[in-house]
Amino acid sequence: MDELSDPTGKDAELDLLQAMYNESELQVTRGSITTVCCVLRPQLGGEVTQRFVEAQLRAELLEAYPDVVPQITLERTRGLTDEEEGQLLRSLRELAVSLVGESSLLALIEHAQELLTSVNQGGDCPICREPLFTEHHAHQPTLLAGGASLPQIFLAPCYHAFHSECIGMWWEAYEPPVPKNTDRVGQTDKAAAAAAAAKGAAAEFEVIKQKHSSAEQLDGMLRARLSELLAVDPPVSRTVLIDAEERCQRSADELRQLRLRVGRASHRAEAAQERAIAEAAAQLDARRDLPLPCPVCRLPIAAHTLRAALIGAAPDLACSSAANSVSDSRQFDKAGYGGAACFGAERSATGCGGERCGRPGGGES
Repeated sequence: MDELSDPTGKDAELDLLQAMYNESELQVTRGSITTVCCVLRPQLGGEVTQRFVEAQLRAELLEAYPDVVPQITLERTRGLTDEEEGQLLRSLRELAVSLVGESSLLALIEHAQELLTSVNQGGDCPICREPLFTEHHAHQPTLLAGGASLPQIFLAPCYHAFHSECIGMWWEAYEPPVPKNTDRVGQTDKAAAAAAAAKGAAAEFEVIKQKHSSAEQLDGMLRARLSELLAVDPPVSRTVLIDAEERCQRSADELRQLRLRVGRASHRAEAAQERAIAEAAAQLDARRDLPLPCPVCRLPIAAHTLRAALIGAAPDLACSSAANSVSDSRQFDKAGYGGAACFGAERSATGCGGERCGRPGGGES
């Protein structure tokens, strides 16, 4: 009996697979090395899921198959972390080795679908490394202040899934890379320059204010000395009195000039602080319009996608917190400005807390 009529032969197995799967799911290229590519998707069974994973199984069969192990690789994976993809591939290769000598393609495909189904129903958040779903909150939204709700899982366009609060905090902390080979001063440079100018103006104000304070003390001492000379009996000479009065007058003139300088320095410091706040706000706005690289595959996630999916999440709360911080910093104490203005608003986040989510660096975009 030749191989074509052998129901256990390679061609018979391939014919069976082509009968089970359509052309969009299975592609077979026959030859000295037969290549089988099968699109793998989880078996949902009508269940609602917030995650989506997919992969393409590629098997290369030598002419001696099934007496030799097929070469198994995974292609076009979506929604899988590197760790999950590695575990899936190792499991498939171990199964292929155990089935040497018998037809194994269908068993490999079904095993891969089972593994994908298991991953699709669970898995860990790539950011905090904690389970995406829990038994109690598997499909329950996170309740936020004001009655708003936040879906537990954020599904990126690249199909990688994250806790919504984790991706929100990652977005909030993301520092876009500084453009290279450009003469244009970026928004980050403008904000930093404005903050430095505000600190310089604050330091100048402190110096002038200290001089004014010292001049006030000296003026008080001179006036007290003049009063003592006027009250002494017998009276001091006219020359001594004139010298004391001239000293008081010079002190009063200097004090008056210092008061004017304090006022001007105060206005400069306040204006510099307001510019720094405006530049910091513009920097935050510019950052919120930039795409966020996926923490797993680095493919860009559009800002409008994040905003639409994370309504009420950390970045939006950060906007409110930033506005409050700007408002608070405008309460300028002209009599005792200390130069400790908040030039970058502190932003808050909800959910798992900073100890769960790592902070992304300004990696490549």
